[in-house]
Amino acid sequence: MYEILKSLNLPAFDYSCWQSTIRHRVAVHSRHGNLTRWSGSVETADIVYRDSKSTLTNLLIRQGYLDSSSWSGASPTYYIEVKATMDALENAFFCSQSQFDRMEEMQLPDDEPSDEVYILARVFGLGRSRMGLRLYFDPATLRMNSELKFMADRYTVTPS
Repeated sequence: MYEILKSLNLPAFDYSCWQSTIRHRVAVHSRHGNLTRWSGSVETADIVYRDSKSTLTNLLIRQGYLDSSSWSGASPTYYIEVKATMDALENAFFCSQSQFDRMEEMQLPDDEPSDEVYILARVFGLGRSRMGLRLYFDPATLRMNSELKFMADRYTVTPS
């Protein structure tokens, strides 16, 4: 996902936007040989990008993700959580409680821009000839509209 965004020549998009705690694992690739561990305090998303010049926002408008009458000229910060699989798009993926809470907090209001936008980026068929990408824009609204189904499957157990 970092490479896709980098190829768009977004202003001020660089390694500092890649805030994943596991980003250093790509250092085995020659293009990212000197990439170090992200040194921030708390991960909020894999990629965090402040769209100060509305470049990404305008692209998302052209692609139909955002309404131009509301979002034209907006410059939000995008929080992009990447979920990758070698398998099909339809396979379930893990979402932590903090990721769930964050996407709920960033649910977009109707017909007006927001300062923060949460996107799930689903990479599927990873490493295969038919690799794909699907963006789930505003996953909290998609959950409320039953377009994404979230199921809790963990328990916290404390001895009494």
